[in-house]
Amino acid sequence: MATTVEQNPGIYAEGGNRTTYPNFGSVIQVQDGATGTYNALQVSVDQRLSHRLRFHSNFTWSRTADVGGSGDPSFESSVSDPYSIRHDYGPSSLNYPFVWVSNLIYDLPELKDSPATLRCLLGGWEIAGLYTAQSGPPFTINGGEGNNNSGFDVGQDRADLVPGQPFNVRQGSKGQWIQQYFNTAAFTNNAPGTPGDSPKFLIQEAPIMTADVALIKNWTFRDHYRVQFRWEAFNAFNHPSFGQPDSNPGDSNFGQITGIGNIPPRVMQGALKLSF
Repeated sequence: MATTVEQNPGIYAEGGNRTTYPNFGSVIQVQDGATGTYNALQVSVDQRLSHRLRFHSNFTWSRTADVGGSGDPSFESSVSDPYSIRHDYGPSSLNYPFVWVSNLIYDLPELKDSPATLRCLLGGWEIAGLYTAQSGPPFTINGGEGNNNSGFDVGQDRADLVPGQPFNVRQGSKGQWIQQYFNTAAFTNNAPGTPGDSPKFLIQEAPIMTADVALIKNWTFRDHYRVQFRWEAFNAFNHPSFGQPDSNPGDSNFGQITGIGNIPPRVMQGALKLSF
């Protein structure tokens, strides 16, 4: 794997100045040397429960670890320690330990023996649902001085761990862990001149749980005209989505969740499509 490494880092002993090539600013190089691992247990169930009901479910329990930016160098930033890329070995930004996705499709009876009006209005509807429950995205606890206590001038410092302090992620009621998602006493700003000793992407955000449903009806006219009606609801049960807790040890709201996550509140839409 490749990763990006700053070739002209600041040096703390030199006041953070870039003294390797003093006439240049940042010099980012993509180079070999990164590693990545993926280990997983996957279980799938695919079953037609009746002649109208179909069900599929997939569960994955995994761990992804790597050095650098999950195999996606972008020239935007260096590894946290330009003098030792091994410092960046840890959980990947793609690390979602638990992912469970299930879908269900049910075809209502077509009512072939019923009068035409009843068959047209009530027969042949399709109900579909998709349910997702998974770990939240991972995030890093940042270092001090704008992630530059190290003086490396790459802005990727991480906090130091406080010995003897547990992480206590998402403890207590929902109201409690919104105010303190993890034990903030377990982290402190990294020591000057060091990139910090806490692993990257150490903590997962709040779990994601969402259900999407759809109601579909098709009509066929004269064998080659087809009309489809769809009504869909995304996040149908309006399950709340929580944003990333503040991850800067120097902030007054360090450890608090102050915004919503990537899953928006319930959205519904309807559509009518003509095919010919």
